[in-house]
Amino acid sequence: MPDPRAKPLGMVEGHRTKAEKKKRAEGEAKLRTGIRLQKSPEVKNDPVASAHFNRLKRIFHDVEMDEAFYENGINRYCLMMAEHQRMMAEREKSAGALAELEKTRADGMSADVYFAMRVKLEDALTEKDKTIAKLRDQLLLIERENLMTVQGKLRAVPKRVEKQLTGIAAYKAKMGG
Repeated sequence: MPDPRAKPLGMVEGHRTKAEKKKRAEGEAKLRTGIRLQKSPEVKNDPVASAHFNRLKRIFHDVEMDEAFYENGINRYCLMMAEHQRMMAEREKSAGALAELEKTRADGMSADVYFAMRVKLEDALTEKDKTIAKLRDQLLLIERENLMTVQGKLRAVPKRVEKQLTGIAAYKAKMGG
């Protein structure tokens, strides 16, 4: 069964004590700045990053998480997403050039020239793959830490209320037994 503490208070189902609800509501309120997300100049100048930002801003607004608190991370994420898309396009071009080289091999290209070109294209493709993998890892870290998962924000919310002893247990604790 999923842990109900991993959800915002408004989404928690089932019985919660008034003290638990109050503590959760106070913790969640402390994480709100009241200031909305703004695009950085770099994101404004990049149409792909700007489109990603607009989409995320709408999504975060719908779940009431469009806080300036996340602004730097979201801007950085959008720029990295745009860079990732450009790298994928470049990778496709390199893969297309490699496929084209395979076709032209039959057109009388010498083996030395063919293999030299093939090695260069394969090296370029490998470098692009490494860069793309590194970008994906960085994007995943941002998503996991504070941006695309609710858990990032909820980790900072106090979740447990100290249980107050009642009845006989409180009496025993008071009497030292």
